[in-house]
Amino acid sequence: MAFVFNRSTFERKIMDRKKKICFVSDGHQLYDDRMYWKQALSLKRNGYDVSMVVADREDESGVTEHGIPFRKVKRTKFSEISLLNRFIKLFYYPTHRAMAKYAIDSEADLYHVPDSRPNRFIQKLKNSPHRPKLLYDAREPIDNNLKLFVKAKGFKKKLLHFYADYMQKVEYKKVELYDAVITVDDGLKRRFLENSKAKKVEVVYNYTNLKDKRKNLPFSEREFDAIYCGAISEERGFYPILKSTKQIIKKFPEYKVLLLGNIFDPKLKDYLSEFISENHLQKNIIWMNHLRFDKVSDYYNQSKIGLNILYPSDAFREIIQIKLFEYMNFGMPIVTSNFGEMQNYVLNNHTGLSVNPFDEKELAEAIMNLLSQPEKMEELGRNGIHAVDEKFNWDEMERKLLLIYDSLLTDHGES
Repeated sequence: MAFVFNRSTFERKIMDRKKKICFVSDGHQLYDDRMYWKQALSLKRNGYDVSMVVADREDESGVTEHGIPFRKVKRTKFSEISLLNRFIKLFYYPTHRAMAKYAIDSEADLYHVPDSRPNRFIQKLKNSPHRPKLLYDAREPIDNNLKLFVKAKGFKKKLLHFYADYMQKVEYKKVELYDAVITVDDGLKRRFLENSKAKKVEVVYNYTNLKDKRKNLPFSEREFDAIYCGAISEERGFYPILKSTKQIIKKFPEYKVLLLGNIFDPKLKDYLSEFISENHLQKNIIWMNHLRFDKVSDYYNQSKIGLNILYPSDAFREIIQIKLFEYMNFGMPIVTSNFGEMQNYVLNNHTGLSVNPFDEKELAEAIMNLLSQPEKMEELGRNGIHAVDEKFNWDEMERKLLLIYDSLLTDHGES
């Protein structure tokens, strides 16, 4: 069911809505790109009283530089075994008990939940005396993501798949408690419409909000020939990006690629260090750990080509990577994998090339092809900027999000 809005009513109410909104998350950091830099700041700019309750490494409370009160609750860890840790949390997790208390104490008119873990205490929020509204913000297919990113074999793999399918069914059941669901793409929307009894489902695409950070530097003045931004893992093109560098430097000795993001697997960190050392690529492969979202633009402005080399999986076929729109925004030609929506967005908007993600030679040739043709790079880069300015930007999504909030809160207090 789609939302139907009276725009004139929305315009009249936009100045007097001072409603309380509380974000409750156990899957995203306080300064998450979508939750904080887009949604929370959009809501605050438009008159909402916004607060945040998030799980983190340590207990902490305060107010952000943008005036948003927050409460961090330390995550309790029971075991070094990931699946066992998750299983125990199903039955006993003091972190969630504390998060629920802080959230209820905020007496928010609406709780915005951007990940599935708080679903374990969502009934408590729904039963709060002040009768809040609930909005679920789904970003990923739980089952496919768990199966992809948690390494397991044999019996452990079977157990993992059982657990992933179970958690997916739980999510579909829990969304019945919410007043509305928003997703980041059409594939996730279809999932909820087909598998749950969600009251309302709408798409709020995770388009870029970095237009004002774009410097339009000439390619000749940019430091990095290529950039990959995001969590770094085997499934996200770690090995092809490294191995293609060995081939590229034969033709472009000064080629420099920036890996910007966390590496959670210690084995990959060791491999990266050894690969760089053994092949004398200290000046060619640069790794920088995760940066806060508002600092990433500095490196986008300094990069020529955006890399999105993901392995084919159900998880990556179903979601659209935000980095595609960010690459476009900064005028970078994109080299992406040759499947799914990622390929469609890049090729249909004439913003780059697609390659077999398992073939480092094909990846190297695509990058060298672009570096050898500055005019082609500029053309693809301009197409990306145009696509962002015309359609793939947060401005319209912000308006859509505000309309959804307005619709939910107009009848606040009604059953």
